[in-house]
Amino acid sequence: DQGQAQFGYRCWWNLPALPKMNFQTPQVQDYFLDVGRYWLEQGIDGWRLDVPLEIEDLTFWDRFRTMVKEVNPEAYIVAEIWEEAQKWVEDGGPFDAVMNYYLGKPILNFFLGNSLDAATIADNNYRDLKPITLQEFQKTIQQVLATYSHETFCRQMNVLTSHDTPRLLNLAGGDSVPGQLALAFLALLPGAPCYYYGEEIGLPGAHDPDCRRGYPEQLTTEQRRIKDFHGKVIAIRQKDQRLQTGKFRWYHNADSELLLFERFFDGGPAAICAINTTAASQTLPKDLPGKADFSLSASGSCEGSEGKLSPGEIRLW
Repeated sequence: DQGQAQFGYRCWWNLPALPKMNFQTPQVQDYFLDVGRYWLEQGIDGWRLDVPLEIEDLTFWDRFRTMVKEVNPEAYIVAEIWEEAQKWVEDGGPFDAVMNYYLGKPILNFFLGNSLDAATIADNNYRDLKPITLQEFQKTIQQVLATYSHETFCRQMNVLTSHDTPRLLNLAGGDSVPGQLALAFLALLPGAPCYYYGEEIGLPGAHDPDCRRGYPEQLTTEQRRIKDFHGKVIAIRQKDQRLQTGKFRWYHNADSELLLFERFFDGGPAAICAINTTAASQTLPKDLPGKADFSLSASGSCEGSEGKLSPGEIRLW
């Protein structure tokens, strides 16, 4: 162990500021339970757990959950787990949610697609990103949604980027539109959409630590436009309960190149959404309702007619 040899104690990834604790020792577990309890009693709303599966005794997290819920049954426990995590968040699991990269990666694969910058994704946590077709995307999202119960999915912390990844603008080679659409889709899905700070203005950032750069004091015209776009998408989500906790299904139209889906409650009318991720205007299916309730473009201009959707445009009925 390099840390042991250099500093006299084991370190997480050989970082001296992060000594490794032996969680097989009861006193260590009790100490961290006391730390967790203290801050909950000070009024925090929950805990985000960094790489929680990298301790020796994973049963500690069952004790941690018991302590958290005793102090505040509504406190939120979200874990950094990058893969499918059903056993950790369903009934009996110690966490309420995970950082849902398991959902985020296929969204990036589809929306950024051929815009993915090879140099940006090389040699980091997103090196496995690759373009996928609409049909592959629909199938993958259906599989991801089916991994958890609907109630569990609604608790997940849905992310596309974070302090551990390049930012959307860099991932897409400087094109802001694919990232805007990807975040909009995230906001229209079940779960808790989490925008990494700065993504709401299209802040650039490459590999860590560049992805952690400061927020600009003054926004450019383009950054203000992107911020306005995301503000409108979030506002429509907040106004419609179906877009928050309703179920999800694809709106099947085999002839369309549009991304079409519905959010609904059993027995009630569905909210229908169409997103044009292509570079050309697309004809809307004839069986859609009439005039849309909401229309917005990630490119800043909507040229689509009532029967067509322009590139980068989103409509909801």
